[in-house]
Amino acid sequence: MRRVFRLPSAVDDADAIAAYLFAESPQAGERFVTRFDETLVKIGEQPGIGRKRDDISRRLGRIRSVAVDGFPSHLVFYQERADAIVIVRVLHGARRLRPELFESG
Repeated sequence: MRRVFRLPSAVDDADAIAAYLFAESPQAGERFVTRFDETLVKIGEQPGIGRKRDDISRRLGRIRSVAVDGFPSHLVFYQERADAIVIVRVLHGARRLRPELFESG
């Protein structure tokens, strides 16, 4: 299993999603946090899962996306590196995915 690192932008994204869900339903918020963590473990165990996202920005290198288990509208965007997986963003799939969202890291 590769190590999985989260960029600050990804931490902020996941925290914001969890806070929103907790406000709507504490059970949904807890379920999101659990499923998000499980999804990161799965990415670390199976690098290369999900969809290639060449549509986002070619300057950033390869980015892939995979839905959070049980939350198909919430996508984890990540990069595979030789020694680790880097979680770049966690975004709702309905968002307009502009390259600027991925360049701040």
